[in-house]
Amino acid sequence: MKQTVPYSAVAYLQCEGKDREPTVTLVASKSRVAPLKKLTLPRLKLMGALIGARLGRNLINLLNMEIHQLHMWSDSMIVLNWIRSSAHKWKQFVANRVTEIQSLTDPAFWSHCKGKENPADPPTHGQTVVNLSLSRLWWKGPAFLISCGQEEESNDETVDENAVEEELKVSEHLTVQLTTECETVEPVLDLQRYSKLKTILRITAWIQRFAGNTRSTTKRHGELTAEEILQAEKYWIRVTQHQSFIEDVTLLKAGKMLNKDSKIRELRPFLDESGLMCVEGRLQQSDFSFHQQHPWILPAKSRFGELLVQHTHQNLMHAGVRDALVQLRDTYWILRGRQLVKGVLSRCCVCRRFKAKPVQQVTAPLPRDRITESPPFEVTGVDFAGPLYVKVSGALTKAYIALFTCAVTRAVHLELVSSQSTEHFLLAIKRFIARRGLCKVIYSDNAKTFKRAEQDSKQLWESIKYTHLLEYFSDRGISWRFIAERAAWWGGFWERLVQSVKTCLKKVLGRASLSFEEMTTILTEVEATLNSRPLTFVNNDLDEPQPLTPAHFLVGKRVNSATQAASSCKWNHNPEPRGDDQEMALPAVPHDKMLEQMAEGLSVGPEVSSSL
Repeated sequence: MKQTVPYSAVAYLQCEGKDREPTVTLVASKSRVAPLKKLTLPRLKLMGALIGARLGRNLINLLNMEIHQLHMWSDSMIVLNWIRSSAHKWKQFVANRVTEIQSLTDPAFWSHCKGKENPADPPTHGQTVVNLSLSRLWWKGPAFLISCGQEEESNDETVDENAVEEELKVSEHLTVQLTTECETVEPVLDLQRYSKLKTILRITAWIQRFAGNTRSTTKRHGELTAEEILQAEKYWIRVTQHQSFIEDVTLLKAGKMLNKDSKIRELRPFLDESGLMCVEGRLQQSDFSFHQQHPWILPAKSRFGELLVQHTHQNLMHAGVRDALVQLRDTYWILRGRQLVKGVLSRCCVCRRFKAKPVQQVTAPLPRDRITESPPFEVTGVDFAGPLYVKVSGALTKAYIALFTCAVTRAVHLELVSSQSTEHFLLAIKRFIARRGLCKVIYSDNAKTFKRAEQDSKQLWESIKYTHLLEYFSDRGISWRFIAERAAWWGGFWERLVQSVKTCLKKVLGRASLSFEEMTTILTEVEATLNSRPLTFVNNDLDEPQPLTPAHFLVGKRVNSATQAASSCKWNHNPEPRGDDQEMALPAVPHDKMLEQMAEGLSVGPEVSSSL
């Protein structure tokens, strides 16, 4: 088994008390296991020096006190030679670590100590707890730490020149002399300090006029001309091309071919009469202007290109990417121009203000009544929709839809009422409870009709005449709850179904006028359609189950789905009566046999007759 060799570093803190007596205390230590790849001993010593430099710098940042100086010691003269020399002359392994050490510490404060006086040496050999606890070298460090000075390097230890030269980087130098006639174009302005192209062009034009007036006897005065603005624009095109394509410009001036790795080689560039690079293109025979046939070349990233795109974007009334790109390509060919235009337009303050989207409100958790398992319509939301116009005795009158929806199963029940009065609403509730069963909780908004209905809710049960229902509902009541006023979004689970009902009626009825009975029939069909809507994902695989609908909770299947013929259907009614439902129990009679007996005019039996 291969034995691993560790390397370590130890840090001490020297302090002076009130009596000016220095004390040395162990602060921290770090140990590492040498990598699996075999390293020479000087390289391991260098890695120990590196973790020592890191440890010292971290302690300075962590200790809440003023540290006057950081002194470093190593028992390897080779490592000290590396640290005190320039890092670029060593091989990559040594150069990387020497660079980091020199950035963390001052090479002038690196000194040599003997191996016997190095407290970082015992951890590399392994120590027992007893020996380590009794080691003064470990807890107090070497004696020269008390003097707060650097130990003079021992002259009896020499540097292994072979080990030092082994890490020297072998470099080959190739000197190439290139003579060109390309003049260097220096920008007269710092484009980063300006935000508008128009300002830069005018300042440049004024500078060029001043320079021309100093060299010529004919002086120019007055406002800037269009020709001067164009010359200023050409100047910045030349500056941009020289900054990005200096080698290509040099080769074109020398009449040579561009290099194979040139970014603009495929554009077949040439120099126009102003010495600017243009695209050759294939429109030489067209009637376009010269620069529409041969646009100037600009790099993908340049400050002048950004200002040019911004100027074009503003002149086009902040149009989009395509409009700006088309306008620019009349005169310029920008490498990766679409990407540059998108980047500039995304930073346009005006466009960002108009395209800004409001912060999306974080959706609150669903109420407990919405997610607690319960029978259909045990927790119900109610709302009115309308008005609708129906025919009554040949005249059009208003009618309204009372919508009841289950908060858990999302089933819906629709009742057509002739008005929004409390009396008609209570009648609608009676019909709803008679068909769907008793509700425990009803949610509604703060309409006046519903507030009045809450006050009259006690009278609702007095109008129910059936004894078996009174016994069943005697110890049960309805809890009526209102949502907050002027907060319609609290009733979203019924408002969404109101929208679905209105959408169906608009598409089916249009402007048709129906009687009250016809409208009731249409609403019943709409109710069946909404209760057959899928609540889960509709799969494309035949082996996957059918999607769940609200009707599955009500009748066990989709309302508008195909069913078996009555003659082949076997149906048992209340096969196991229980509890209070015994008096309503019917004997188990096959459905087809019941139909035959009814067709012959015979009674099913005395028990059935008495129950009916």
